Amino acid sequence: MKIQALPIAAYSIGKEDAYDLDSAKVAVINDCLTKKGTDFRLPPPPRPEDGNSRRYGVVDQGIAEGYGYHDPIDDNAAQPPPTPNPAQKKLLLGSGGSNDGCMAMADMALGSEKPPLKGIEAARTIDVTSFKESQRSPDIRKAFSEWSACMSRKGYEYASPLASAGGKWFATPTATESEKRVARADVACKNQVDLVERWHRAESKIQQHMIESHAKELKDLAAFQDRLVNRARNLLKEV
Repeated sequence: MKIQALPIAAYSIGKEDAYDLDSAKVAVINDCLTKKGTDFRLPPPPRPEDGNSRRYGVVDQGIAEGYGYHDPIDDNAAQPPPTPNPAQKKLLLGSGGSNDGCMAMADMALGSEKPPLKGIEAARTIDVTSFKESQRSPDIRKAFSEWSACMSRKGYEYASPLASAGGKWFATPTATESEKRVARADVACKNQVDLVERWHRAESKIQQHMIESHAKELKDLAAFQDRLVNRARNLLKEV
């Protein structure tokens, strides 16, 4: 099941944009290190994975089967960067709190423009509030009840998907067979009662109303993010 982006996602930096930002920063840092005459390099950032968020819990049977409620093993995950020696660390960070280090140079290359704090706070508030409020909406309370009844018929007693995905599963580094069985039932019941689509629809409606109330702040935020990402992509062409 592919979950569509919520309305507030238009005011956040997406996976591909974030990858370009990280790539540009690493490219500038490594170019700076080259010019300073060292062979130390930062590794490239990992490519963004293509998958659903866990906002509504596990929604894919394949994931539930293989990983339960645990995160899938990401073979593309970032590897720990090599540890610089003292001289290399000085080149990265600068000397005595100065701004002549390669990391500071990368930050300056991406721009010194201050982020619009009101827009950031508005987006954060909308993201958190809509998730909480959606769970109190009549249709989602009904959906939770239907999901819970479905789970009960399968032998599991949980009031909501948030309860079934609780922290008890993470006492082990990987999913147990019991966890996988509950996760599979969870996904099956979500599909049976169309919970994810209903939840997404309810939350989207709440978000859209809140976005309209913060249009100016969010417009400023989106414009700032566009400028930041464009600078990063221009840097990638130059370095």
